[in-house]
Amino acid sequence: MHQCYFCRTPLLRITSDGHFHVTCLRCGSYQISAEAEAFIGQDSFNFEQAANISGYIRENRGIVILNADLKFLRSLRTPSVGEKAMKGLLALARKYPVGGQHITVDFHFAKGRAQLLTDASQCDDLLRESFELQSTCWAQSFDELQYVLQDFLEQEGLVRTYVTGGFKLTPRGWARVEDLRGGTVDSDRAFVAMSFDPKYSKLFEFGLRPGIQRAGYNPIRIDRVEHNNRIDDEIVATIRQCKFLVADFSVNRGGIYFEAGFAVGLGRPVIWTVQREELDNVHFDTRQYNFVRWTNEGLPEFAKALQNRIEASSIGRGPRPTTG
Repeated sequence: MHQCYFCRTPLLRITSDGHFHVTCLRCGSYQISAEAEAFIGQDSFNFEQAANISGYIRENRGIVILNADLKFLRSLRTPSVGEKAMKGLLALARKYPVGGQHITVDFHFAKGRAQLLTDASQCDDLLRESFELQSTCWAQSFDELQYVLQDFLEQEGLVRTYVTGGFKLTPRGWARVEDLRGGTVDSDRAFVAMSFDPKYSKLFEFGLRPGIQRAGYNPIRIDRVEHNNRIDDEIVATIRQCKFLVADFSVNRGGIYFEAGFAVGLGRPVIWTVQREELDNVHFDTRQYNFVRWTNEGLPEFAKALQNRIEASSIGRGPRPTTG
């Protein structure tokens, strides 16, 4: 039986072409290099680390994990209980988008089935959904998953459970979903905060722009916008008009930190990116965020990872026709 390298859940699929291509019931899809695969021991990750890594992979579908990434994955910040609950609330809203829709997740059944599971082919749709929710919430167990999705959310008035089983989002829950989606404006634009040094032009052309466009949004770089205003006024005005912001911190430039901070203050979602070898140089206040990392040789993979991050987050797929 093949097990996931991180969460030890049975695998749906594993193939190899130099990298191992893995599809895990819990984590989802990822790739791992042969070097990293050989380095991971049978008991390398504790329950907390496994939950964090599983959640991170779920948010970065198709991620390529190299040996150098293992230290980063082990040190991922554990979200608070409230953060886990909000991740779950957004996931439920995406999967059950109709108001009043009944949600059936049998946590006790899933826990029992998971303990007996020896082969992924034995997994039915309900158990598969439970595994997906577990990673989405970064939950260590099905007991914790039940707590964040039922106990916590019900106490907050965001879901209503039924004695016959299942639950649904309340009107207050749907209002919180809209808040979590950033109080975002109805816009198809994404602001890109990055260095305009020509050496980063390929990052924009082959990484940032296609990733954003394929997710259904129009990427806006302020240096490519014609305007008559002061540049700082134009930046502020443009960020206000955008649904979210993508900030690349491969260069430690104060303006990028300001633009990201301004977007956060407005309640706009921010996606954080960085060149892989520059991750250790970003300001320590931002290291808690899950950066989408890139290399010059892997820009097509980065574009796909960026698209996945946008679509899997509270931002969701945009209204523009996709390209590429």
